[in-house]
Amino acid sequence: MRCCTFLLLLTMLFLSCTKKEKAEEQRNFAKVTIDGNTFNFTNLEAVIDTSHDGNTCNVVFRDSISNSNMVFETQVGTTKNPKGEYRYTGGQFPSPLLVFLHIQTYVNRYPGTYTVQNDALILSIDKVANGRMHGSLSGKINCYTCTNYFMLVDINGEFEMPVSYR
Repeated sequence: MRCCTFLLLLTMLFLSCTKKEKAEEQRNFAKVTIDGNTFNFTNLEAVIDTSHDGNTCNVVFRDSISNSNMVFETQVGTTKNPKGEYRYTGGQFPSPLLVFLHIQTYVNRYPGTYTVQNDALILSIDKVANGRMHGSLSGKINCYTCTNYFMLVDINGEFEMPVSYR
């Protein structure tokens, strides 16, 4: 009897030690790489404005250490859920679309100013649930402060943050 109890305890101990830890989901982050420079934004704000027919989603990323920021707005349309893929077309219709995107960065005390060009950037919001939003962006943006004025540079990033409604 003692032998069976001992084997049972050993088996339970072995199973509890070999159980894989569930990877904890990363929360409240915005990591964006622009032209090879990575920015980790620490102050994140997303507000879905449902006060008029063309519902919008306004997002602001700020980093107080590098004094960099990123602001964009999407036009959601008649739905209150901003989940979807957004592109900048240069106009206000059809929804869903990226209305504007502006980025101001500082690398080694040198300012960088970036904005979006027609159909060169894809912004994807893939999860909106329980007051949280997750998404990514990739493509190319215009650099106003680069050596070649209006040069297109690569941008890639991911974000996960709280979202509120107005």
